[in-house]
Amino acid sequence: MRRHPINTHNLFPKLVSSLIITLILAACGGGADESSGPAATAAPSPTFTPISTELPPVPTQMLVGTAEQPIKLAFLAETTAASNRAAASLEDAFAEELDNFTIGFYDGLTVEIEFLETPQEAINLLCTSRDTAVFADAFTYAAAQQQCGVVPALRVEKEGQTGQNLTMVVYDARVFTLADMRSYRFCTTSLDDFTYFVYPALAFQAAGVNPLEEINEIITGYETDESLIVAVSGQGGQPQCEAAALSIPPEEFAPLVESMIDNDDPEISLTQFQSNAVSLLEPPATEAWEPIPYEVLVFPPPQLFPDNIRQEIITAILAIQENEAAIVDELKTLVEHDSLIPILEDDLVPFLTWLERTGWNMAVPR
Repeated sequence: MRRHPINTHNLFPKLVSSLIITLILAACGGGADESSGPAATAAPSPTFTPISTELPPVPTQMLVGTAEQPIKLAFLAETTAASNRAAASLEDAFAEELDNFTIGFYDGLTVEIEFLETPQEAINLLCTSRDTAVFADAFTYAAAQQQCGVVPALRVEKEGQTGQNLTMVVYDARVFTLADMRSYRFCTTSLDDFTYFVYPALAFQAAGVNPLEEINEIITGYETDESLIVAVSGQGGQPQCEAAALSIPPEEFAPLVESMIDNDDPEISLTQFQSNAVSLLEPPATEAWEPIPYEVLVFPPPQLFPDNIRQEIITAILAIQENEAAIVDELKTLVEHDSLIPILEDDLVPFLTWLERTGWNMAVPR
């Protein structure tokens, strides 16, 4: 295709002249011949009569909490005979507590128990569902909170505590601070375990140590606190690793070690504990390790889950806890707890703030 240049210098006077002529003709009647007779009358335009078209039916949103669309209370738990039995008992207890809920079209509320397999499944439901609340671990709650602004309602309490502090056992002839771990090894169960790895990894991160890049070696495959203590103790002359996190609170470490010795555990001996010092690492004064909250009952954001229905569910759970001892025992098979207590407005803020400060990207294992 060839391109032809336009001579704008010659074209401009022609455009001006054409515009002037057009204006003169318009002022004089457009240059029409008046002797040619009267102008023709335009034929009338046809009139169209609109015909109504039936619109497709608009689907009505079903009320949450009815028998047709029950509220779902989900647990991150395995489906077993015991959990199914607990679920059935809990559903019956909810039916009795919520039978008198008669606001608007409601004639009682229906609650069903569900079991989820992964934290990611819980997050997806909390951020998209209009009918599902979840008992979730603290990290799953934090990820959902960042993603869509969920509503925490109740929290687990055990032995008067609502969370667990980090318990870091170290081979203290070599490790004095978390920064010392740049040269040593860390033992754990797996890289996706919140207590044994995710939480201590965040503590390392807060101390300026990238746990996946700067720790000399991470060894996985251990199954119990006892096996981790043995690995750090120097059993057989040298430790398998210089640090590990435990699932027990710090005050239970010494009694656990004593019980291992008293029971003549074949994997450990008093002599080796005396010669290879094992102790708990204290957090630095400038960087406290925020306790991990125990499980939290979480609801979808207010724009998805009605406030009045959420409050009814919370009230029903607290009433069951107060009056139904047998049902509470069943509930403990689904979420371990001594009691469930309401969450105050700022209860979880320190934990969320600490996660943000450590640089956690709010990802959870799928």
